[in-house]
Amino acid sequence: MAARDLKDVFIECQDSQNHHQLIKAFHKIYDQMPFEEFWTQFLKLIKHPFVVYAREPAVEKTVEFIAKAVTDLTLVHSKQLKLSKQKKKDVIDEDEEDEDMHPLLMRLFSFLLDVHSAKERAVRFRVCQLVTQLLHNLGEGAQIDDALYYRLYQCMVERLRDKCPLVRVHAVLALTRLQDPADENCPITKAYIILMTRDPNAEVRRIVLTCIAPSTFSLSAILERIHDVKDTVRRTAFTVIAEKIPLKALNFEQRIQLLQDGLSDRSEAVQIACSSKLLQAWLSACEGNVLELLSRLDVESSVKICEKALCILFKNSGILNLVQKFDMINERALIDEANLTCESAFYWRNLVQFIHGEGHDYVEQFDQVCPNCVEFCAYIKSFTKLMADCSDMERRIELEFILQQLLHIITLMDFSDEASRKATEKLLHGMLVLDSIGPALVPHILSCMKKVHTDTEDLINCIAETISDIREPITTVETQESLNADAQRNVDKKIASIRVKLHQLREELSDCIEKQDFENAARLKADIYQLDGERSSLMEASKPKLEEVRIQKNDSVTILKCLTIICELLMNINVKTLSPSLQALMESQILPGMVNEESEVRNAAVKAIGLCCLIKKDIIMHHLALLLQAAQMDTQLVKATALKSVFDLVHVFGLDAFSDEDTSVSKETSINGEVKDHEELDNTEEQQNVTMNSAGEDADTTKENLNENDRKGWTETAGKVIAILSSFLDNESSELRNIAAEGMSKLLLSGRVVSSKLLSHLLLLWYNPLVEDDEALLQCLGVFFPLYAFSCSSNQQQIEEAFIPTLRTLLHAPSTSPLREINEVNVATFLMELTDAQHLIDNQKSKTPVLENPCHDNIAVKLCNEIISHPDSFSTKLWLRVLSQLSVSPENASLLKDLCAMCEDMAMVVTEKQCVKLLQKFRDTLYAQWDAIKKVSQMTDKAVINDKHSCAVTDGGDGGFSQASVEQIISHSENEADENVAESKTLPASSSVVKRNATAGRKAVKTPAVSKPVPGKGTKYLPESASRMHDTSALNYGVFATPLKSSRITANIEDTRVDLENLMSESLSKTPAMLGKTPKTPRRPLHNSQDPTFKG
Repeated sequence: MAARDLKDVFIECQDSQNHHQLIKAFHKIYDQMPFEEFWTQFLKLIKHPFVVYAREPAVEKTVEFIAKAVTDLTLVHSKQLKLSKQKKKDVIDEDEEDEDMHPLLMRLFSFLLDVHSAKERAVRFRVCQLVTQLLHNLGEGAQIDDALYYRLYQCMVERLRDKCPLVRVHAVLALTRLQDPADENCPITKAYIILMTRDPNAEVRRIVLTCIAPSTFSLSAILERIHDVKDTVRRTAFTVIAEKIPLKALNFEQRIQLLQDGLSDRSEAVQIACSSKLLQAWLSACEGNVLELLSRLDVESSVKICEKALCILFKNSGILNLVQKFDMINERALIDEANLTCESAFYWRNLVQFIHGEGHDYVEQFDQVCPNCVEFCAYIKSFTKLMADCSDMERRIELEFILQQLLHIITLMDFSDEASRKATEKLLHGMLVLDSIGPALVPHILSCMKKVHTDTEDLINCIAETISDIREPITTVETQESLNADAQRNVDKKIASIRVKLHQLREELSDCIEKQDFENAARLKADIYQLDGERSSLMEASKPKLEEVRIQKNDSVTILKCLTIICELLMNINVKTLSPSLQALMESQILPGMVNEESEVRNAAVKAIGLCCLIKKDIIMHHLALLLQAAQMDTQLVKATALKSVFDLVHVFGLDAFSDEDTSVSKETSINGEVKDHEELDNTEEQQNVTMNSAGEDADTTKENLNENDRKGWTETAGKVIAILSSFLDNESSELRNIAAEGMSKLLLSGRVVSSKLLSHLLLLWYNPLVEDDEALLQCLGVFFPLYAFSCSSNQQQIEEAFIPTLRTLLHAPSTSPLREINEVNVATFLMELTDAQHLIDNQKSKTPVLENPCHDNIAVKLCNEIISHPDSFSTKLWLRVLSQLSVSPENASLLKDLCAMCEDMAMVVTEKQCVKLLQKFRDTLYAQWDAIKKVSQMTDKAVINDKHSCAVTDGGDGGFSQASVEQIISHSENEADENVAESKTLPASSSVVKRNATAGRKAVKTPAVSKPVPGKGTKYLPESASRMHDTSALNYGVFATPLKSSRITANIEDTRVDLENLMSESLSKTPAMLGKTPKTPRRPLHNSQDPTFKG
């Protein structure tokens, strides 16, 4: 009866939404039955849901009921036991307080851990699921025995390496309450970090993020997940950081990095998580004070990201509310100098800018926060005086940042009235002339001057005058005429005699006034006035004179300031011609700066020369040698600027700008500035020289590669320029190498340069193991190749021409070269993807499938010729492997016919076993396509014959072919085909090599579009040394748990499993083994997922 009742309870729990009554029935049945009998029936019933892997609602409810019923029974039993003991004893010793766990719970745990490694994935999944719910339902403050703890740990860690992702997910959930957040050496936390970093399943990584306890040990691993490849994991990472990690636990760099990565993420869901959860959580931690939040983000060094954050906060609040809460400004819409800090100035500027961007609907609110222009100029002038008098460097930096924000507010003002324009112009001119204003404020001042002077020529003249005042300021000097000693003595005597006479006359004047003799008093007053004038003139003649003169300043700070003003002027305004003022500045300021001793001054001068050359094409040849010399012989900073300038010139004007003055023919041949690469395919020696400088090659090899045939259509100067620029691809400096790679990519993408050799060079650079740590270079080239190849068919033809030379360079690389470590099969697969016509942009958009693949057709013919010409070469195996992966045009009958003939020739000369298998595979594919074409042609011929026959019968033979004529045509065509096949088969081996031109037979393919590379096709090869280096760390590289079919990844999985096994063995070895049952076993507390002491 009891067994049936228990069965009924399990049946009812599958449909019931509330298990409260069923749990009571379960407790009643347990109390009425002996334990062993109850366990037998209970075990039989719980095995049924264990074999169901699908997440069926009935099964989920059953598992939930089992966990609730058992744990509730345990909690009720423990409460009753405590109450009974309290009645017996008022005081309970600590040793007697620890009691054994409930027998049903212990027996259930024992059963679950015994079957956790079952063969069926459903059993393993349900075991981990039930363990998770049991531990969760035990409640706060629950404790388990150490023996059970270590067995749970051991079994669940083993399930972390399960091949089923769902099992690993619930194993992670089961271990959540077993981790100790306060213990830095917690083995579960270490296992979580390994799993979170290396598991291939995104859901597993996401669940680990939600379960791991934040601590100083796990903080870095949690922050790394914001760069996960899966957007769901990144979104969860931001949510976990917002909810569990306090703001004080993060330093300035981590806070800025979080906001920058979150607000600029390519996934909108991640951006929303960062803005709505992380940013709001930080604002709540600052009690809603935005200025305090800005102070914790360091606005001085992170302006852009703080602007994004403020814009989000402004959008969440209404403009009326923002203006009402902004109580720092006074009645003149100004902030008091005592309250104006970096944060308040930054907030003020962004608020004014935000309201200004909302349009004319908020003009009244804009006037409330934006001051009067004239008053604001006086306000800024007071800060410039403070900056001039300040000697503390940190305070000067703060004042400079505040001035930047205030100057930005000026650009938002209205300059329709003359008073505002004059006040602003006077302020800006005075700021530029001041010595205390450094180059950092120059761009902001010029942006304000651009608003005041709307005419370009007027602005240039104003800047030229300002630069003249800066370089040659007006100075007052003292000049004194040379007076000899006698003349000076006579002057002094005259002054003394006049002083005596004045004294006498003043006494007589006072007597006359007393006697009221006003007539004599007036006469004496006139005499006194005359003598005063004589004395003043004599004294002025003896004093030195002051004169205003211009003195030129040649210090590096002043010159740098002038050159910075010129560069900012040329970059911020649309200058179409090199005006006389600019030419004068170039001769007086820019060119002399090239010979300055300070590298910063030379760098600014090089930048200014490049900008002037962009304005006027005719002066390029006058300064090209200077730019190239600076790019090769100066400091690192100047080299980078000069290299960028030359690339900009080539990109804007093309190579026709580098025309030779003594030859007019070269000007005509340099059409469109395109670099034509005409070297034939068999010239392999020069292509092998296009390698990295680190491989032992000199930069001169690049010049040799780009001579003679490459320079058809170039001028001599243009060829030298490209040779010099391409030589920087092998530079030791990563900065210069990245500039050269980016510049060459832009030139190739824009069509200014067309060269298969440069493409081959860039490919070898991208795959070179020595640059695998240069993320900027890899990102640049990784974006360039698909974008270039899939944009048009002519670009694919260039990659096709670079196909064999690139692979030949890898195959012939010396043993000491780093190119030897590159997997040439991966390179070949990637090149095949780039040359596939199906990936072209327009072909992807077309509704009809594209069958023509001319680049693969030409590659197939070239590879067949290579194999027939050199059948014993060690590269034959690679060529045959590539042939078996090519997608040749299935409807090109002449191509298939030629390839079939060449397959027969290759079969006669290829003898290696593996090569024969690959050749057979390729030949079977060709014959299958050839047979398909034959069948289609036969069906077409039959349809034509039937149509013609029916027409002849219907029309009585008028205008149609007769049956005899049709048969004659068919037989004639078959005879021709037989003759062609016979000719191809009877050709001798020496002449059977069918040479096809690289450009012949190309079909017009639609213009392409950017497509994502096929996963796995373009995967870069990781050398053994790099893989060993990465395997040394458990957090850096590898796949964690799921065993894959590929034998290449098996080693990494096994290494990871060894890491976890070592981790488990170390933790178990530190703890004494729990053998047998002791009367009193130690208790292990179940922890929460948040460390209460972790506050940063």
